[in-house]
Amino acid sequence: LGKTFLESYESQHPDYEIDRMLYLSENVGENLTSYDIFYKFQSMSNLNDTISKLRYENPLCGNSNQGIDFIGIYSPIYHDLRLPFALTLAHVMSQKQKVLFLDLEVFSVLPNLLNNVNFDKSFTDIVYLMESQGDDFQLNKHVVFYEDIAILPSIKNPKDLFLIQNETWMNLYRLIAASGYGLVVLF
Repeated sequence: LGKTFLESYESQHPDYEIDRMLYLSENVGENLTSYDIFYKFQSMSNLNDTISKLRYENPLCGNSNQGIDFIGIYSPIYHDLRLPFALTLAHVMSQKQKVLFLDLEVFSVLPNLLNNVNFDKSFTDIVYLMESQGDDFQLNKHVVFYEDIAILPSIKNPKDLFLIQNETWMNLYRLIAASGYGLVVLF
């Protein structure tokens, strides 16, 4: 969150169930001791070091006996640092377990960013195949890999995301669990 959204959040009801808040600052050296601070223009190596440090201080993974942990990456600051943060977090987490990265951002830049990865299908195609093939559908045939991160293709038409029914999301969740992914990063 940026300063405006942080102030709004702090003035709201304190019972929001957000485990960890990260503050995105445009000013180096800004000190808000109750939040982890990321500098908007820091290098990727600094971002990687910060996320690794956060992981060791307070593990992001839960008890694997309880199912898949979903880590949702959301920011009202539009594109500022979301994709680099989410990819770096997925990379750090993939050093301990299988990670599936799911980019639900409308008009995603992920396919252009990972130009050596071939996304021949969209997320909507995957959902259609999953629903039409039923029990014969194999999720692992449709993920692509970037380094050590498994990635499902992005959506191409923002309206398609809103047409997916709850039951379909639950079927996808079951397939992800059956494929052995211990963590899914939602973006």
